[in-house]
Amino acid sequence: MADMGDRYPPEVPPHWLPYFAVDDVDATAGIAERAGGAVVLAPVSVPNGPRTAVLRVPQGAAFGVHRAGAEG
Repeated sequence: MADMGDRYPPEVPPHWLPYFAVDDVDATAGIAERAGGAVVLAPVSVPNGPRTAVLRVPQGAAFGVHRAGAEG
């Protein structure tokens, strides 16, 4: 969990953003788009961390993905 602080506008309610480990973040983002979902945060390599992306399913739920094996 993280403090939302000033990083989010006041109208954004508290929320969860689960992350799932995947073998290929870029391929997973492409699959999500082709399946009707959306890429909220395009795949990006975090300095000293894993490659990540944030995706949204057609029904509106958001989740993150990160490169498997880059945990911790």
